[in-house]
Amino acid sequence: MGDSSAGNEDDELAPGTVLGGYRIVERIARGGMGTVYRACQLSMDRVVALKVLPRHLAADPDYARRFEREARVAGGCEHPNLIRVFEVGAADGWSFYAMEHIDGPTLAKLSRSGGPIAEAKALRWMARLAGALGEAHRAGVVHRDVKPDNILLAPGDEPKLADLGLAKRADGRGDITAAGDVIGTPRFMAPEQARGETLDGRADLYALGATFFRLLTGRHVYEASSPQAVLLKQAREEAPRARTFNPTVSRALDQVLARLLERERDKRYADAAALISDLERIARNQTLPMRQDHAHPRTGAPPAGHAQRTHAEPTRAHGPR
Repeated sequence: MGDSSAGNEDDELAPGTVLGGYRIVERIARGGMGTVYRACQLSMDRVVALKVLPRHLAADPDYARRFEREARVAGGCEHPNLIRVFEVGAADGWSFYAMEHIDGPTLAKLSRSGGPIAEAKALRWMARLAGALGEAHRAGVVHRDVKPDNILLAPGDEPKLADLGLAKRADGRGDITAAGDVIGTPRFMAPEQARGETLDGRADLYALGATFFRLLTGRHVYEASSPQAVLLKQAREEAPRARTFNPTVSRALDQVLARLLERERDKRYADAAALISDLERIARNQTLPMRQDHAHPRTGAPPAGHAQRTHAEPTRAHGPR
């Protein structure tokens, strides 16, 4: 194995460095729990994304354990629209794991350069990503940071959800972040996540709704000058409707987004499968069923006196009535 010394004083690896059988090509991104490099896996002669925990953090047993759990959480979820994890390892004081490399833009970059996306594309991408989230949720994992920056576009126009690094087991086992930590991105974060409450998959569905609100309208659900101001507006105001900013959004998809963005989680879709069912109805130009809000299976029945809200009139899938 070749030299695996840091490329500079900031604990970065220089291009050409070989670490645990991977040759570093270039840095892709850097975050609080590590740096991601484009690298070549020498044994397979393939390009991967290599996430590396800096040595000064790898020397801390707590950080090293959390990083390894992060890799195992990500690797335990398999779906065509989730970034695959190939290997987790350590070498010369560095901890790392290798992931599938997607040589395509993020949806954030696509949105900045191309404006609002077409509804047909939004329906297909949302359904694919909801399927990926559903798989993670069935494995007991909540992503906690669904947003356009964490969705890559692979060949064939396939969206791939990345960065399960913030993921958390819904049962609390093998938790990556410390108790009480509020992790995520405020503009896409569900209200209960901002409050530091215990999360389930409905927090990810809120973030998926916020992501596609952005992609379809060109603006965030709550616009404000700071993360704190965003969360304050979210706590005080209902989410606006997407059609207010983009009248070409169908009434049915507008209703789906509004349900995803409900501030009370019991008013959102109970799970990803229910969301996918509605998205497929819209794609087939079918009428959406009357909406009924139910408590999530994990939280039990609604409290006494809490009436389930039903919209008496179904919504047509496309266009004005």
